[in-house]
Amino acid sequence: MSDWLAALRPLGADLSPAAAEASMALAATHLVHPVPPGLAIERDHAYGPHPLQRLDVFRGPGGPAPRAGVLFVHGGGFVGGDKRERPPFHDNVGWWAVRHSRIGLTLNHRLAPAHPWPAAMDDLDLALQAVQAQAAGWGLDPQRLLVVGHSAGAAHVAAWLARRTDRPVERALLVSGLYDWGAMRPTPGRVAYTGADAATRAARSPAEALARSTVPLVFAVAELDPPENIEQAQAQLARQQAAGTAPARLLRLAGHNHFSSVLQLGAEASPLDAVLADGGAAAAG
Repeated sequence: MSDWLAALRPLGADLSPAAAEASMALAATHLVHPVPPGLAIERDHAYGPHPLQRLDVFRGPGGPAPRAGVLFVHGGGFVGGDKRERPPFHDNVGWWAVRHSRIGLTLNHRLAPAHPWPAAMDDLDLALQAVQAQAAGWGLDPQRLLVVGHSAGAAHVAAWLARRTDRPVERALLVSGLYDWGAMRPTPGRVAYTGADAATRAARSPAEALARSTVPLVFAVAELDPPENIEQAQAQLARQQAAGTAPARLLRLAGHNHFSSVLQLGAEASPLDAVLADGGAAAAG
């Protein structure tokens, strides 16, 4: 185990803001995220009128175009988080995409409690429309888009895909998310977005409709994720495989906690690299 992962272990499965900050501090101390040569960044491209309806675009120099893209949706307990956390996070996700010859797109969206369900899903619709409209200018092939959601971002991506009747992206990577909202532990942030009572949360849950999605999925769980997140990923994988509508796999991230797999992107080699390289063919588990 690397020194970085060993340093994370005392944090365990803690999901608190303090644990998130501690994970970022350890990542900043132990990891080096080299900026890709020739990197160009367009900040705060507006995809809607709200100040949070913004995305950043990361591109490398030259090369064949159009390129595949990575669209990243951050976590934050449904009520927080940002596409730019303490530097270099989450810019590192855009850098990771560029280092793999992709276009990187990192997304902000409206947050609960001011903007409850279905605001984030609506924002993903708007963001995809903007990406498709700008794709040629960015050198992006919008038909080859991997959407990556982390934590609450994974829940948002799952709900968005469950609502769509088409195949809006080529594939999706859902990291440490929650998919059965009726069964999840009702923390204040989760309730603020998904609904105040269990019946409402169950009705809005993406669990059943996601199984009908035609988008291939990779679910990723960290060794030190809370048991709830691991169990929900396993249960959702079973739903996807029972439906058989599209390929679905599970990737287990040894040594990682809830936050660290995303913080590591673009630094040390990551098990998530395989999802970019081969669409997750190496991620069976």
